[in-house]
Amino acid sequence: MKRVALWASIIFVLGTVIFVLGIATVWQLYPESTYLMFAIVRGAITANHHPPKIVEGQFSDGEARRNPEHTGRKLTALLEQKFPTGTIDSVLKSELLGQGFKFLPPPPPNCLPPGQSAPVGVVFTRCFDPTNKLKYEWGDGFVCSNSLLVTWSTNGRGEITRIEAHYRETCL
Repeated sequence: MKRVALWASIIFVLGTVIFVLGIATVWQLYPESTYLMFAIVRGAITANHHPPKIVEGQFSDGEARRNPEHTGRKLTALLEQKFPTGTIDSVLKSELLGQGFKFLPPPPPNCLPPGQSAPVGVVFTRCFDPTNKLKYEWGDGFVCSNSLLVTWSTNGRGEITRIEAHYRETCL
């Protein structure tokens, strides 16, 4: 019995050494992969693994995957019920920020204005207005991620006049 435990310990230690040497070799041969490996590990550790509380139980992953537009409409109806026209937008922001939603970062300075065509073969970002938009992302941190983007319009008094949800799933 002691021999089995000894061999198991030796195999575990050798396996760990081989794994660490393998990672070190990959980093030496492909230094650009360091960022990717770090991003994958960080994503797995820090990712939200569940949708926000406000939409929990409103859809299944399979349903949303098959028909994201329907899921977006369903979530829009839920938000319209919870934050009807005339609700002060600070109430909406407070509720969503408290559940982990985040404001969108501004577009890069070299973004392409809407309607302007991009040169062929050039990677670009379309310009957009990040105000009145909050986003929540969740997933497994490795292969698939889901996002819920909430956009709204307000009148001059800061009251919601329109609210909309957009659901999206992205997998590698």
